Amino acid sequence: MSRIGEKIKIEIQKKGITAKQIAKKCGVSESYILDVESGKKVINEKMIKKISDIIGVNLNEPMLEDEMEYDEPAEDTAPETKTEKASGIWQSAFSNIVKDIPVYDIDMKIIKGYRHLPVIDNKIEGHNPEKLIYILVQDDSMGGFRIKKGDLCLAYLNNEPLNNQICLIQNGERNIIRQIKRLDSNKMLLIWHDERLRTETVNIKDIKVLAHLIKAEIDLRS
Repeated sequence: MSRIGEKIKIEIQKKGITAKQIAKKCGVSESYILDVESGKKVINEKMIKKISDIIGVNLNEPMLEDEMEYDEPAEDTAPETKTEKASGIWQSAFSNIVKDIPVYDIDMKIIKGYRHLPVIDNKIEGHNPEKLIYILVQDDSMGGFRIKKGDLCLAYLNNEPLNNQICLIQNGERNIIRQIKRLDSNKMLLIWHDERLRTETVNIKDIKVLAHLIKAEIDLRS
């Protein structure tokens, strides 16, 4: 017998009212009231209040918290818990075979969306998936390298200035894509190709390598 069911039975007996009379006033069957008293059925909050009003006793005192935990919400939340658990299992399983790679603008401040890439032996394109991003190309300054505006470049977050590597670099207050070539311990050549091949010599300390570009995905609509 549940505590609320036991209390209903005791209070009804105290008032000299039968289960049949309570059932009639509540608009339910006598068997329902008897099942509640015996603990076979779980009574909802609305019905508890209705019976309380009829017999003039607050049936929720002093067991409100205990009965609320056992009451109908338990039936409602059980499927949700199973669903959430199942969802978590599927999410964990898929995260081992497919990874969502964020697509950033050139300034790496705004996420434009995500690309789904397969994970093979815990890596994507031979790199740690957690270090990969996509960069949305903003202009045609690297057109000679077949990297044009609207293309997506898969990049690996790495600050090391590798020689002859095409990188996303921070130059002053802006981010740009350039091929880099070390001239000596202090200087570096930035190479790009729009209408023609162009170069710029910079001090290594004046730039910061943000990521190494791995490949470009061409937007055929442009």
